[in-house]
Amino acid sequence: NYSKLFLSDIALRESCYNCKFKLGNKYSDITLGDFWGVKKKYPKMYNKEGVSAIIINTEKGLELFNVICNNINYKECNIEEILFGNSSLKNSSIRPLKRDLFFKEIDNLDIKELVNKYVPKKPLYKKIARKIKKIIKK
Repeated sequence: NYSKLFLSDIALRESCYNCKFKLGNKYSDITLGDFWGVKKKYPKMYNKEGVSAIIINTEKGLELFNVICNNINYKECNIEEILFGNSSLKNSSIRPLKRDLFFKEIDNLDIKELVNKYVPKKPLYKKIARKIKKIIKK
């Protein structure tokens, strides 16, 4: 339930809607995050537990990476491949219109009620298409 709230952008911190730490920032030597879309770009690297993306922003970041690179499995790729599945590295989340209402009710409703009330329902055709894809893969 928390994942649904998080992924719908309604339960994010206020700063996420105007994030100062997007790609190209001058604040970090290294950016770490999920490599969403790795299954399409590098199927052999896919792991159902998740794959991380390491983005080196500075010379110091490169030096730090070189210290650990012999202890991890990695593949060098270009930034567009990471951005393919993770647009949040470039763009701030869009603040949902009902976010203030959500936070007014957060102490009065349980998490399932919040999800039912504030997370948009997927259209039926999308649910059916997803099930068909699962069946075809099997």
